[in-house]
Amino acid sequence: MTIVNYLKKARTRILFSNLILFFWKIYSFLIALFLIILMIESIFYLSPEVRSSFLLLSISTASLVILAYSIYILIAANNFNKKYKLSSIAIKIGNYSFDKKDVLLNAFQLESSKNQTGSLDLQNSFIEKVRSKITSVNQDPLLATNKIFFWKKIIFCAPGAILFHQSIDWLMLKLNFYLQCHLTLQANQNTLVF
Repeated sequence: MTIVNYLKKARTRILFSNLILFFWKIYSFLIALFLIILMIESIFYLSPEVRSSFLLLSISTASLVILAYSIYILIAANNFNKKYKLSSIAIKIGNYSFDKKDVLLNAFQLESSKNQTGSLDLQNSFIEKVRSKITSVNQDPLLATNKIFFWKKIIFCAPGAILFHQSIDWLMLKLNFYLQCHLTLQANQNTLVF
């Protein structure tokens, strides 16, 4: 495997990890939005039109954010984003896996350069030495696993806290949850009007 291919695979893993983190953030935002709307519904008795507009607004906002992030990933995958350039990834991997942080970057530059300066045998032996070392390098420090775990904890804890707060008035919470799931229904104090 060439160093360029190794760095491209590392970039793909980093982008995929960040994509998973992004979807956890979107998911937690949507859950929080739903629970906040439940709390507002328990106070103000929203009409079906307002609930539908909340739903449409949240879906369109989430769609726009996903589209923007998809464009960001395409820009990063095509080496236009400084954070995800192969040279930046080579420096990051070199920081924790080699004695000198620019060893992998130097090997990457030598391998991808068209003109050969210096001894070709020395360059090839240096590149081969780096290639043999990077096969055993752990890429986990570059991935967003800790941040993903943090957002999973938020998703688990935040709804529990909000539902605990809402459980004080359990009947109203059930009514509000039912109303949010059935947008065409309208609440009239303690009864449902179809």
